[in-house]
Formats: sequence, structure tokens, C-alpha cells
Amino acid sequence: MKQQYLEQPIITQDWTTRFGSKFFGRLALVHKDKFNSRARDKKSSSWYLLRGKVDEIANLPGYTKIPINSVLLPNCTNTVIIDGPPGIGKTTVCRNLLNMWANGKLAHLQYDLVLYCPLRNSKIAKATALADLFEYKHRDVVEVIKWIENKDGKGLLIIFDGWDELSDKLRETSIPAELIHKKLLRNCSVIVTSRSYASHSLMNILNNRHIQVIGFSKNEIFTVIIQTLQPNQDLAKELIESVHHLQQDDAFLMSTHQEEDSKLAVKLINELILRSDVQSLCYVPLVCSMVILIYRIGIYEGNEPSIPETLTELYEKFILHTIKRHVDIRPKYGIRSSNVGSISSLPEQLAPSFQKLCKLAYTKLANTEITFLASELCDQWEREAVEDNLGLMTVCREFYKETYQFLHLSIQEFLAAWWISNNESAEDIFKNRFDDGHFQMCLRFLAGLTKLEGSSYSEIYDTRLDITSKWKRFELLKFQFSFFYHPSQDIKSETFMCDEILAADADRISLLLLQLLYESKNVQLYKVCAESVSRSMCLFEVGSTLFDVKCLFDFIQKADIAWEHITLGYIFGYAFAGFYEGLEKNNTQCKELGLLSRYVTHNEITYLPFLFSLYKVQALYFVSLDGSYDPSAALSQMLLFSPQLKILHFTMCQTEIEQESGNPELVLASNSTLQELKITYKGEYVVTTTIVSIIKGVTGNKSLRSFTLEVDCPHSNPSAAQIGTALEALFSENCKMQAISLNIPNYCLSSSLNVADITPPLRALGIGRLNTKLLPVLQHVKGLDCLILPYPEKFKLTESLPCPDLQLLFTSHPNLQHLTIPLDTAQSAIKLFTTLMSNTTMKGLNIEIEDEIVFSKSMHSLEKMLKENQTLQFFEIVTPSCLTNNAPDIPIPTSFIFVLTAGLKENSGLKQLGIPVMLPINKHTERLFELVAEKSSLTELQFYFVPDESCINCSLEEKKEIMNPLFYEQVLPATSKILMLHRGIRLLRLQCEYFNDSARPNWDEPAQEFCKAVYLHPSLEYIEIVGFHPPTYEGKMVLQNHLEESTSKFYKQRREQSLGSMPVVNMAKKHL
Repeated sequence: MKQQYLEQPIITQDWTTRFGSKFFGRLALVHKDKFNSRARDKKSSSWYLLRGKVDEIANLPGYTKIPINSVLLPNCTNTVIIDGPPGIGKTTVCRNLLNMWANGKLAHLQYDLVLYCPLRNSKIAKATALADLFEYKHRDVVEVIKWIENKDGKGLLIIFDGWDELSDKLRETSIPAELIHKKLLRNCSVIVTSRSYASHSLMNILNNRHIQVIGFSKNEIFTVIIQTLQPNQDLAKELIESVHHLQQDDAFLMSTHQEEDSKLAVKLINELILRSDVQSLCYVPLVCSMVILIYRIGIYEGNEPSIPETLTELYEKFILHTIKRHVDIRPKYGIRSSNVGSISSLPEQLAPSFQKLCKLAYTKLANTEITFLASELCDQWEREAVEDNLGLMTVCREFYKETYQFLHLSIQEFLAAWWISNNESAEDIFKNRFDDGHFQMCLRFLAGLTKLEGSSYSEIYDTRLDITSKWKRFELLKFQFSFFYHPSQDIKSETFMCDEILAADADRISLLLLQLLYESKNVQLYKVCAESVSRSMCLFEVGSTLFDVKCLFDFIQKADIAWEHITLGYIFGYAFAGFYEGLEKNNTQCKELGLLSRYVTHNEITYLPFLFSLYKVQALYFVSLDGSYDPSAALSQMLLFSPQLKILHFTMCQTEIEQESGNPELVLASNSTLQELKITYKGEYVVTTTIVSIIKGVTGNKSLRSFTLEVDCPHSNPSAAQIGTALEALFSENCKMQAISLNIPNYCLSSSLNVADITPPLRALGIGRLNTKLLPVLQHVKGLDCLILPYPEKFKLTESLPCPDLQLLFTSHPNLQHLTIPLDTAQSAIKLFTTLMSNTTMKGLNIEIEDEIVFSKSMHSLEKMLKENQTLQFFEIVTPSCLTNNAPDIPIPTSFIFVLTAGLKENSGLKQLGIPVMLPINKHTERLFELVAEKSSLTELQFYFVPDESCINCSLEEKKEIMNPLFYEQVLPATSKILMLHRGIRLLRLQCEYFNDSARPNWDEPAQEFCKAVYLHPSLEYIEIVGFHPPTYEGKMVLQNHLEESTSKFYKQRREQSLGSMPVVNMAKKHL
């Protein structure tokens, strides 16, 4: 057997050319710790493989890069699971191990016999005895089996290659399954290879080792390119060093080399960085070689070397050159390769064979067969296709049996797509196979071949392209914001970045549709899609790869329309270059643009204003999470070179560049078009010069009507007095401002503002938390429609809070429509509720109660206010712990729920209600929930579930142990009941304090019922589930898993019942 293993090749392919040193042998193996729920996480190794980010896998928790000679451990019984995607080299690893054993390189492992068992062989897969596992027949097999059984497998290593090719039945009951699960020959060692999707069923085997074959890393791909295109070893070494020093995952390679071969290598590398769809395939050695081949052919033919614009074109060229090569080495065709112009018009000597080959590719792909034996080719046309495969298949001889497969799975997928486009109902297959992940690459090729020309394609895009905003604001917050901001496309601030929108699947499907659209280049379909989404789009997952960005920008520009809203998230600054491509050739415009940037440099942010000008952007919402730019200069340039801007929201961070070279004061003061400005600064220290310059510019501006300034930094600044002086001038000198919102910590101001008169005609004033030094302004302002006062958070304050006089407040602002206010005494609460009994202007009320006494002594006035005031529409009561992480819990008296129920019973005006609810649920809470379910006017609900007074003083871990079961056993059933009874609810928010996840079997049923109530609700649009303590990194919540797993089932039911779009589910962390 050793001789047999030595004679068979480790690698079977002889095409394409094996560029580079040991090109096909450089396979990276990763040892993965014992499988756990982490594998279900979004950022698993498969997530990185799909995006071509192979080199990041070894850095994941529980992963360690290992050499091939460490796959098996000495002095123990090994059970090794080797998985990876098709064509990555799993069989190559097995053959390498066989060769190493035959050469004596595994002598330290003391295996007397290594048995190779390809499970694609039906005889082995269906083996009923150990003898059936021996493909190599010999008279000594019987004696060998006796020896194996006597030692219970000790000294034996069996390699089962292709677990994924077994049927479900054979995976449960077969000789291979018994050996793998150690029900037979317990002392033998076993290696099992499988594609990743099928390997999960093996993870429960005791003492297993999980190895993943991950192919080339990004740096190895680039190294192969450099070594192939640059023959000068010294220059190649310099370029390789440059590759290793790339700062960002998708940063372009910069080189000072002027030598032509180096330029060609750098150009191909940068094209692959942009074309991450191609790069993500290049971790498979064969595909990497294919890309280099096509690139070099362009050089040899005298054309500009470049990767073809679409994958379809790339594979079409590769297949054409493969056929040409085959014709050159097989003179039987009687033609020259120069006569083979394209695969769509092959000579008559080749066309029939190509058609049969395409049919075989489709037939086998439809049956999920990638590898097949000659004995499995039943029809004559199948045998003819294999016999004359035009060089597109590889033949492997194993123990005198021939096994066939296409050069790579992607080659088979292209040929299958070719067959579909020419011989089948392409539109029907596209529609029926759209959700089949196995067919995803085939559909992409089909899009390129058919150009998506047909009514069915338009129908799919009309029903499945969901690029609208999925994040919703509750009406109370929307009403409050209406006084400060122009109603516009929502762009989530960084406090919402950690939310997990379970409808992110819609983003994934939409990105797939955009990739297919890019592949098709169907300009008419671009326009149809743009109109179907009402010229508005919102995608927060678009920055996964630069290719996603490229597809999106291609869609934006090829539609050639004036967009209303575009909001894009998680984009690196260097990706903005995609916005420029082709702009001079069309009329693309965008009225409102929101950008969420991960990292942006000074040069990149310098170009942005010109981009905004080209797109004629009137409203810009720009969030910069990180970067190396001067915030002062960036703001100045945005205003200076974007004269059409009417609205600007700019979230800037403390960056690596400290200088403040811009002059926002001058630019702002002279701007005559800007009407709304919101500046948010986040950093360790306040950039006083920039902040002061902005405030002074706003003070001198004549067009601004709304100004918001938010400063988030933990440290004060010695020059803080300058900020206070600038704010005093703003309130006394500006005569146009109608809305001002300031959220500046007390320690950023040296003293309380000294303001005698308020000049701006303010309609709305907002003062953020801990801004007690700004409160003197309130004494002088009159006639507000909206007032936001700070939550004092007394547990953080050292000085007393100057509470406003409520009688004076309503006298000064008789038409007040929205009020956010803290109530720290029973007297203030009673005064507020009593005043509102006869008030007819207030529509939105948000109050925070910080003391149990306030609850207990003011509840009857609250009840009376709810009964008598029928004009209040949005009402929310919160406690400090509902709003911030480190606030103490306060006990809520049971009378609160009783009184609230009595007041709501006679109220018909409320549309939104937000309240704290104690757990466990008692009979008063049950009655409240019953009443809420009967109130058809209440369409938006927010419940903040908090522990009752019995566990106020418990430790954090104790609270989690108490609250977790209550969430599943009480909160979910109660909420499900409300949803089943109240069919008019639109928005719902559940926040449960101290909620984590430690699953129990009896939680599955309430979770399933909750999913049914949510997904089959006729009017529910959005549900937000907020946990104080998010689930650990090891996995997702029980509820989250059920919500994800049931999406597709209920999606079909909603369509059957004509219930419209699926509700958006947001598994959010606590918003601060």
C-alpha cells in the first residue's frame, strides 16, 4: 500500500500552470478549539472565508495556525475533522499525509497501516464489513482485518475523505459512521474530511480535533503574484515587504518602483483589493493561478493588463484559453487554436462536446454532485462529455478507479449557468434557486450571461430588493426631533452601532441582488430598481468588502437619476473614490446623503466636499468613527466647497492629527445657505479652539435656524472658560436661531452662563444631561414650543440641582407642545400633573422619576391627569436605570401600576406609552397588559422591565440569575399575548435589565410563540429588544436564534396571507 501511495500524485491538476514556488502545496491549516456555540456567531471562520479574509481566521479566539505534520498528535488516539470549502485542498492534504507516511515521515506516530477511504466511492460509503474498505484487493486482506480486530484498531489510521458526500442515512448507520464515532475499533485513529456545511454533525465526537483548510491568505496571494510577475528576486522581496506593511485590510499597495514588472504586479494587486469578489476566490490556489494567467494573457496580447470587469468575463476568457490549449495538444480536432474565437461560437468540431459538458455540469450541480466515478455515468452522452472534456475536467485514478471532477467548482458553476442560459428556462431557475446557497455563484454567472433580461427578473428585484431604512424612531422622539431637525433619512449615530438588526438578512440579500445587477450590466434594470425603492436607499452593511461598495456605487451611478436619500454605513474613507467613477458622464444627484465612515484620512476627507458638490447634496449626515484628519479643516472645507448644503450633521472624533488649521468661524459666519447644523465631537479631551470657533461662526451666521452641539469627552480642558463665553455671545447676539440643543458636560464649562437677555427667537431649547451650568438660560427665554431639560443623575452630581419653577415655566411657555423634564420631588410631580389636567397644547411628555417617594405620593395626580387630558399623545415615564448603565435601581411601588391602569382606562388620546414594569409580573401588571391590549389608539409601546424591591440590593450576578428566567417565562408570554390581542401595534420596545443568556430547555416554547406573534402580526413594523448585559461572545441568545431560524418560515406565511413586509427585529444593546 505504501508503494501505491507513493505512485499516486499528491496534486492531480496539470492546468493551469503552477506559478510560483510550490504553488499548489502552500495550504494553511488552522487548529480550532473544541466546537462550541461560537461557530454560530456572525464573525466565524466561514464569514471571513466568504470575504477572502483568510489571514484573519488564525487571529480568531480558539484558532491556532499549525503545519501539516501537526495534524496528528503522537501517543494518542486521534479523531481529526478536516473541513473547508470545495476545491480548497482537503484531498490534497490527505494525499500529502499518505505520501508522508509512505516515506516514513510519520514514523513518530507509530501507525502500522494507513487506509485511505474516499467516501465518494459508493462501495466504501455503503460498506457492510471492514473488508469493503479495502479498494486494493489482496489475499492478505483477511489476515490484516483479523489483526486489526484483535488490536481493536490500535496502530491503524483511517482517512475518510468526503463526509459531505454521504447521505443522511449513511451518516447515521454505516461502517464509516461507526468507525468515526468510535462505535467500532475504538483504538484506531480517524481523519474525516468534509465541506464546512456538513461538518457540524461531527463536532459532538469526543476528543476531536477540528482542522480547517483555509487556502492562501491575502498576503500569500499577493506574494505569489509578485513572485510570478517580477522575476528580479531583490525587487520582488522589496514589494513583498510592502505587502506585509499594509495598514488597513483593504488599503491599496503603494510602491515607488518604476520597473515595469513591478508596476504590473502592483496594478494587479490593487485591482484585487478593489475586486474583493475575485480576491475572495483566490485563496483557492487554482483560481489564483487562473487570475494571473488571464492577466498575463492581456500583457502578451498587447492589451492593457486588467482583470475583466465581471466574473463572467473572467471565467469566459479562462475557459476559452483552456479550450485553445486543449486544441493545441490534441491534433485530432484538425483545427488551430487561432480558429477558436469565443465559446459562444465554437467550431463545429468542439461545439457538441462543449454542450454535453455544460449539460453534465448542470445535471451534477443540481444533484449536488461535484465528484463522480466513471461507473456512475449511466447515459452515453455523459460518458462522451467526460471523454472529450476539452481540458475542463480532471481525472484522478485511485486504486485503479477513475474519479472525475471539473477543474474547480466555480468552473462547473459557470458551465452549468451556460447550459441554463441556452437550454432551460433561465428565469424560472433563477427564481426557484435564488434562496439556494448552493446555486449562488451559478446564479451570478447566469446574471452575466443572460443580462437579466426578462420580466421575472424585474419581479424578483421588485419583491426582494429591500434597501429602505429599517431602523425606526418612536413617535415621542420623532416629535421632539421635529422641533430641531428637518425630517430626513435617519442615520444611526454611533450609540446604535452595536445593534444587531436581524433583518440584516435583507441587507445580505440586497447586496447579493446588487452583485447580480453589477454582473448583468443591465442599465434598464438599474433604473427600474431605483424607481421601485422610491429613489431612496439605506444600507448599513455595505462596507464588508470594497466590491460591495463598488457594486453599490455602480448601481447609484448607472441608475442615472436624482436620488432622494442615500444612507451608507461602515465604509472606509478610501472607498469614497467609487463615488467619482463616471459622474461626468451622467446626471446622478442625491438630495440627502448619509455616510458612516470607519476610518478616513486627511486626503480622503479633503475630496469629500467636491463629491458633495458633484452630487448636488443639500443635506449631509456624516459620521466619522475614526481617522487621521483635522476636524477643524474638514468642517471648513465641507462648508466652503459645498455651497449648496442646507443641512449638515457632522460627527467628528479625536483623530491622530492634532493641529487645528481650519477656520470654521469665518466660513460659518459668511455662509448664506446653511439652515441646520449639528456638530458632535467625541474624544478624550475637548478641542476648545475648534468648538469655540464653531460657536462664534454660528453666532455670526444669518441663515442658520437650528444648531446642535454635542461634546462627549471624559476629561475637562483648562481653557473651558472660552466655550462659556462663546455660548453667552450666541444667546445674546444671534437674532435668527429658532432651535438650539446643547449637550456639553458641566466640567467643560468653568462656570454657569451669565445671560441677561435672549436675542434669538427660539421655539425649541434642549439642554443635555449634566448641563446644569446652562440652566440660567431658561430664566430668560420665552415662548418655547419644545423644552428638553437635563436629567440630573444626582448620583453623579456634587452640587445641588436648581430645579425650574413649574408655574413660571408654563407661564413663560403657554404653548409648550413637548417637555422632557426630571421630577426629583413629589411636589414638582404633583404640580406638573395638576397643570397638565387642563392643558390642551402638550402632545409629548417625557419624565424621569428618581425617587420612590415621587412615585408613591404623586400617583393620584397622575391618574387624574390621564383621565382628564385627552390631547396628550406621547407619554413616557422612566427611571435612571432605564437610561444609563451605572445608575442604581429604585423600587417602584405596586400602586404605580394600579393607578396607571385606572388612568389609562378612561384615556383615549394616547398613541405611545413607555413605562417601567417590575418583575416578577403581578396581578396588577396583568390587568394593565389586558387594558393595553384593548386600547386600539395605542400603537407604540415601550416596556422597561426592572427588578422589584426584593432584589434591589442583590449583586449583579444574582440579579442576572433572577431576571433571565423571568424574561423567558413571564415577559415573552405576556408580550405574545398583547400582540395576539392588539392587532394595531406598529412599534414595540422591550428592555430587560440584567438580562443575559443561560439557556434552559423550557425556554424554547415561549421563544417560539413570541416569534410567531411577532412575525405574523398584521401591522407590527419594528420591535427592539434591549438587554442591559448583552450575551457573551460565545453565542447568541436563545430568543435571537429562534428569531433568525424562523424568519424564512414566517416570511412564506406572511406572503401567503398578504401581510406585507416582515417586521424588523433589532437585538440592541442598551442605548446610552
